Amino acid sequence: MRIAAYITPKSFTNPTGQAKHAINMLLCLARRPDIELTLLAAKDQLTGDGRIPEGSPLHGMPLRSIPLPARVLHFLWRTYNWPPVDRWWGQVDWVYSPTEMYVPARNARIAATIHCVNWFEKELPWANTDENLQTRRRMAKVFRPIIHHADLICTVSEFLKGRICELLGANPSRIAVVSNGVEEAFFAEGHQGVASAKPDSEPYILSVGALESRKGAEHLIALARHLAHAAPYLKLVVGAGRYGNPKFISEAGQMPNVLLNGYLGGDELPRLIKGARALVILSRYETFGIPVIEAMAVGTPVIAARFAALPEIVGGAGIVVDATQPAEVLTALLALNDVEQRAHYRRLGFQRVQQFTWEACASRLLASMKEAAHE
Repeated sequence: MRIAAYITPKSFTNPTGQAKHAINMLLCLARRPDIELTLLAAKDQLTGDGRIPEGSPLHGMPLRSIPLPARVLHFLWRTYNWPPVDRWWGQVDWVYSPTEMYVPARNARIAATIHCVNWFEKELPWANTDENLQTRRRMAKVFRPIIHHADLICTVSEFLKGRICELLGANPSRIAVVSNGVEEAFFAEGHQGVASAKPDSEPYILSVGALESRKGAEHLIALARHLAHAAPYLKLVVGAGRYGNPKFISEAGQMPNVLLNGYLGGDELPRLIKGARALVILSRYETFGIPVIEAMAVGTPVIAARFAALPEIVGGAGIVVDATQPAEVLTALLALNDVEQRAHYRRLGFQRVQQFTWEACASRLLASMKEAAHE
């Protein structure tokens, strides 16, 4: 199968979420002997000599440059369904976008990925803020051509598939759930075994994500207050906690039992997750929640909010709680003081995460493409 994939390399710096998905799906496709993969990028997304920067995992892969700036190109695509990208390469079977971008083509089928639709939800606390309403209008323009023209819409959870159908009017038969995956570094850290980890002088729980309402900042701060009284020995570490709403960052930064980190990359994040007593993810709206499966891969128990896709991704391999009740979250945390309880959730997590490898995600994508091609 011949696939041309459109990318925006400059958005892949310090990858989280969509960028992790894009990079790892493309790396897996490139390794498949039955796939001929070519990358396509706007000229201003590349170096002066038309390459992907050397530090990128995608550096050196077959690449074609489009002689237009990305901003102009994206406007033309979503507004006029033009120019078709066929002119910049030879014959391909599929044009694939692993991010939320519609890429028109004359002679190939089109697959695009939708990662989140929270801006269209009417019941969320931030639904009617000026910022959200403005983003909703912008994202409506992004999603409209995907919904109307893509042969295949890829997404990351059954929860999100349902919301795309209800909120955007998509045909469920054209949507494939390909999921997200875990990088090998997390599995490698998990395979080292619990005994190899050094004992921590200061036990901690970990949350990964910016301090903003969508990521449950209010719930994390309330939990930290309860921890200060009930378990003062336990720190709350927030990965990427230096980003988000300044009000929440300031409030959390003044709490002695909270440590705010910046972006965590390389081997730093797997080690930090593995050393935690638990990963706590209290997000109000996650359409997947990659840190959940990263924690399972390294053997760290998961405590997750009963919101959006989190119960689906956790399955029965973690503890699902009401994030608005910090006492309930605290009870779940204190239960993990028991060594056997931690071992129990560690085993369940290892079993659960096997279905969330990037190779499995790429296989689901290719199977969906083949099925769509025969309809």
